[in-house]
Amino acid sequence: MTNRRVFMKSILLASTAILLTQNIAKAYSLHGAKQEGKYLKIELVNMNEKYRLAAITAGISYCLNTHITVHADIHPGGSRFTASHGNFGKTGWEARATWRTGFRSNIIKSGSIHMNEAYCNSMNGLNLRVVTMHEIGHLLGLGHSKLQNAIMYTSASHAFLRHNTFTPTNDDKAGLRKLYI
Repeated sequence: MTNRRVFMKSILLASTAILLTQNIAKAYSLHGAKQEGKYLKIELVNMNEKYRLAAITAGISYCLNTHITVHADIHPGGSRFTASHGNFGKTGWEARATWRTGFRSNIIKSGSIHMNEAYCNSMNGLNLRVVTMHEIGHLLGLGHSKLQNAIMYTSASHAFLRHNTFTPTNDDKAGLRKLYI
């Protein structure tokens, strides 16, 4: 009887894990475009040290936690992707990413990240990194996630401040796998 209970509990735990994984896999969204490969180089344009450090550590976090390589480079030239910061006022967005695809293509050819100083200047370095990671996620092809703890949740600051998220979650990784594997 004891062995049967252990067996039933293990089946219940395994099926619960499968259901949770399926729910996570459905939370991410894609915006319909992606990079040509698994490498993204972003040129940091006129960024002060705080913003450069956030971008570099955001790239490192993608490298360490996913199968994607993101290189934030302070040396100008050679990249079709840029990151910068400026004071855009109280617009409602902490940062934004824009991208362009090739003609009749879903391949992202160029893009940029703009960090809004009106919100970001008061952030600590870790929160700023999470916001930068969120915008890099858009350049990689990820849309917003329904999970509030995901980097790609509508508000990256919410994921960080309320859920202590500072690396790509399983949901973020599932979206990248869907695009690049």
